[in-house]
Amino acid sequence: MNLLVLTNNPEKFEDFKGEFENVEYHSLADISINSGTEPKIKLQDRNIKEEFDAVYLEPEPKASIYSRVLLEALQEESVNANLKPNTFHILTKKHYLFKVLKEKGAKIPNTIALPSEKGLTSVEKNIKFPAVAKMYENFKRKDIAKIDNTDELEKFAERIEYGTNYLLTQEFIEGTIFDILYIDGTIISLKLEGDWEEKDVTRTYHTISVDQKEEIRKAAESIGADICRARIVEDTIVQMKPELNLEMFKKISGKSVFSKVAKTLKGDSD
Repeated sequence: MNLLVLTNNPEKFEDFKGEFENVEYHSLADISINSGTEPKIKLQDRNIKEEFDAVYLEPEPKASIYSRVLLEALQEESVNANLKPNTFHILTKKHYLFKVLKEKGAKIPNTIALPSEKGLTSVEKNIKFPAVAKMYENFKRKDIAKIDNTDELEKFAERIEYGTNYLLTQEFIEGTIFDILYIDGTIISLKLEGDWEEKDVTRTYHTISVDQKEEIRKAAESIGADICRARIVEDTIVQMKPELNLEMFKKISGKSVFSKVAKTLKGDSD
């Protein structure tokens, strides 16, 4: 089987070479998507559907819209990928992510998203302090802070530019933090110790409880994810994202991470 890896950092995905007959590394910028013509998806002048069995896309926040269009085209052409278009859409829009998780019954912190300062009163009424405030721009987190009171929240929110940024505020959850790699039902968990902002943290391989695993699986299934990364504090999902950092999980856990992802991309099942 042949794998196309779309990344600007091919050295991070060298381990895929042992899992496929052929692996090629290219930039997302090398891909063109055509409407009403054949082939529909091209790698320069090559037909992706004819030459590759699967595509691994390393998400780029600045190219989120184009990435979703590509994932939709791959799905239409029956080419396997590490992300489904709807899953990718949910994961990149954090306010929508937590809305979906809540509706599906996943355990999350009280969360409110705002496009401007005008809605701050709803935060004060529904969120207990301390809280975590996150500023997003073009699907990418630009800032994060722990907020202890209304005045601090108002000061943080002053920088919101309507139409450009949005603010996501969550109640701060105390407890042991785990970074999770979810691969088609398999869970690889790393325990975090140190600064909650991750400026100075250590990660160690550490298994989580049956209940925690169930919360992770429920969250992944809620958004239709075969492969994703999540953050859980005690039994509460506080973050999910499409960026995986496979090298880190492999190095710290010692698990065959690339092999597990390759198996999912191939469509293999036990």
